[in-house]
Amino acid sequence: MLKYMNRRWIYIFVITFLCMFIVTGTAFTYGYVNRVERGRNDYADGMATNAQKLMDYANQTIDSAIASVNAVVRSKWFDHYRNIAGIYAHEFDALKRIEIIQEMAAKATVLPTVEDILIITPALDSVIGRCGWHTLERYEVIYGDVSLINHDGYLQYPEVECVDSKYAMMIMKDPTPRRDKSVACILFSRKQMASALDNMLPGDAIGMSASMNGAEICSLSDAPGDALTITLKRRVPEFELNVYFPSYETAEGVDVRWEYILEICLTFTISLMLAAVLASITTRPMSEMIRSFGGKPRDMDNPYQFIYEYVAAYSHHADSLQMQVNHLGDARDNFLNLMRNEIFCGILTNPDFNFSDEYITGFLPWICDGVPCLLAVIESAISSAKVNLDEEKIAAGTEHIAFADIFGAKCVFLWYDGVQTADAARESLARLMGGEEQISIAISDVIMGPEEFHTEYARLRDELEKRRRLREDMPVSVQIALADGIRRKNADDCLRALGEFIEGDNMSAPMRFIMRDALEEGLDAEQLGREFAQARDADGRRQALKNALAVLTQPVQKTVAGEPRDSDAGGRVLEYIRANFCDAELCVIKVADEFNMHRTQVSKLIKSATGVTFSDYVQTLRLGKAVSLIESSERALADIASDVGYASYLSFKRAFIRCYNVSPREYREHLLYSKLENT
Repeated sequence: MLKYMNRRWIYIFVITFLCMFIVTGTAFTYGYVNRVERGRNDYADGMATNAQKLMDYANQTIDSAIASVNAVVRSKWFDHYRNIAGIYAHEFDALKRIEIIQEMAAKATVLPTVEDILIITPALDSVIGRCGWHTLERYEVIYGDVSLINHDGYLQYPEVECVDSKYAMMIMKDPTPRRDKSVACILFSRKQMASALDNMLPGDAIGMSASMNGAEICSLSDAPGDALTITLKRRVPEFELNVYFPSYETAEGVDVRWEYILEICLTFTISLMLAAVLASITTRPMSEMIRSFGGKPRDMDNPYQFIYEYVAAYSHHADSLQMQVNHLGDARDNFLNLMRNEIFCGILTNPDFNFSDEYITGFLPWICDGVPCLLAVIESAISSAKVNLDEEKIAAGTEHIAFADIFGAKCVFLWYDGVQTADAARESLARLMGGEEQISIAISDVIMGPEEFHTEYARLRDELEKRRRLREDMPVSVQIALADGIRRKNADDCLRALGEFIEGDNMSAPMRFIMRDALEEGLDAEQLGREFAQARDADGRRQALKNALAVLTQPVQKTVAGEPRDSDAGGRVLEYIRANFCDAELCVIKVADEFNMHRTQVSKLIKSATGVTFSDYVQTLRLGKAVSLIESSERALADIASDVGYASYLSFKRAFIRCYNVSPREYREHLLYSKLENT
């Protein structure tokens, strides 16, 4: 194992050890937490069972006292005695009273925790107990165990209060409904109750406390702060028992904790051993490979680099050869494409071209067989546009060949089965391509032999050249008349100057002239040109040309320098922009729709009235408002950006930096620094 130890071995060993130890340690920790939680719950349940036994004893004692009182108040003598009319008064002579007192004493004596049972009847001015048969006043004077707070009226239950701290009192009302009220008081001896509960206290408990009707009966507790407290209650009478047990951690948690520590130590040791074995198994094949390649032990620190360099040295030659093969293949393909275009250009431009050449007849075996053919030459009708040729649309399933000539135009040969088919295809192709606005196409007559290719191609080029000149050239007289009409802001004069250009299909030259003039006027020339280029037919281009002339010849009034250069329309537009510049969706199209204008006309009004473009004017308003908010409040910069009309803080930040050369945050920090210096 030692001979395989190196940096890589140590790296694999550490990673493997950490992974194994963390995974197994986590599993054991999870199991330990579950054991502790389950043990704590079981321990709490067991202690609750023990505490319930003590509570059952207390309930039995209290229930026995309640049963004794119920036996008294339901007895026949008590029913006769409670007759306030005195019908049975003759029954309660001295002997009868002694008998009743002995009965009361016997019931109290049977209950070890009960000191006395008192029957208090204010209507008969009597207190009956084990100590004798007394009047209310005499009992308070002689014994003073209880005090009658309110016994003026016999129609209400008397309020009784235990005076002697040695007793805990439980009051029971006469269950028989009578007009005159009486109560029974059970006096529990605190000392006897504490002794009885202490004798019944579970062996695991370390203390307990009990209270009745909110008054403490006993407290036998020296429990620490982390002790487990089991609280049990009964409602009638209100009795609460708290039993204190040692915490789970003190009673059983130590053993579980030592088991966990032992498991972690065992996991640590096993992880070390397994990590060492796995690191050796993992690095051994790599070490053997590097040795077989002539590497040294230090090469194991970065074995993949060594293998890469080793393999690269052997594969470099193969890569060089493959590169040469690829270059030769590309050169061959380029050469063949060039030769192909050269051959087809030669077919069109060379009147002495040899069509019986073996290569030509092998590539186009029908070329000399008199097969009817059409030649189509296609070029862009707009100088800035490219020809996007849909060959399948043009060929319509026939045999065809497409290539580019030396002028950049697209040329397409189409062969057909017969002359009539070719004639019909020529008319169909002319109609199909006539709807294309971006291209100009010239189609030959039906060609019956290859010797006609040269003359037909020359004729088609001449035709396209005439179209191009007609499309791009405009007489100087027309240009002068058009410029004069634009200068005088008279659209009708401009339309009369254009004349045949407007009525015909050649409107590209006037449109270029109008775009140049619009650019000089500060208008959106690109938008005008886009509308013209997107027109689908001649009528659409004619309308776009008229719209551009209307925008360019729109009169705008100007005022004295230094004052706002607003016309009535311009003033209303600027007022609308000032009122709505905080709207993130505000744009020139929205303003144009609001005032039923063309967007180019709106741009021209704003440019004339403010000297700046629409976007610059809106940006100036927004940034001015933003600076005011930054200086007068401490709101978040992102909220300020949203309030002044920016869709994102990034857009706001870029505009702010372009205008003030500092970011909004730097501007606010500079303000704070200036305030601190002034103070």
